[in-house]
Amino acid sequence: MNSLSRLKQEIRKIIAGSSVPEDPLHAENTVQWVKKLKPDADEALIIAALAHDIERAIEDRKVKKSLFSDYDEFKEAHALNSARIIKEIMLSHGVERQLIDEVYRLVRFHERGGDPRTDILKDADALSFFEVNMPFYYEREGFENTLERCLWGFRRISGNNRAYLKTLRFKDKDLQKILEILLRDHSPESAESLPICY
Repeated sequence: MNSLSRLKQEIRKIIAGSSVPEDPLHAENTVQWVKKLKPDADEALIIAALAHDIERAIEDRKVKKSLFSDYDEFKEAHALNSARIIKEIMLSHGVERQLIDEVYRLVRFHERGGDPRTDILKDADALSFFEVNMPFYYEREGFENTLERCLWGFRRISGNNRAYLKTLRFKDKDLQKILEILLRDHSPESAESLPICY
């Protein structure tokens, strides 16, 4: 097993210990979305996708949402903390510095994007939230809070990649209603357009 395989194995082991039950599935699903948006995704994007929320799985280092009055500030702190943690882990595995720096950068800016590569991770994360996390979130938070969180996530998705949401179907009528509200009321560029592939 090479160092990158061992690294990914450790990331998965850490995430498996998360108190957020959907975190392991979300990590793997984010990798799948990265590959869908960018079929030739490199190791940096794959590792960043797998580890982008790693801080949530380490209870004594986890950023507490309750300490922030602004959700965007909380998400920025979460991204920075995850970036620092994955950098430490990669250093302990002797990964080359260039790869460490790029994974750090991708994870650091995965909540807001800003360039083609961080936008891929941002969009993959947001699309995975809808596909994987949304039902769990709804169970914990109810309809109104889920709608608010989904609107925040919907606005994060770059341009035409919102069209991927039209492919999702939920058995739960409230979840489907949330998705329909977003697509109908908050999509000025129309979800009919073709998705972006990088």
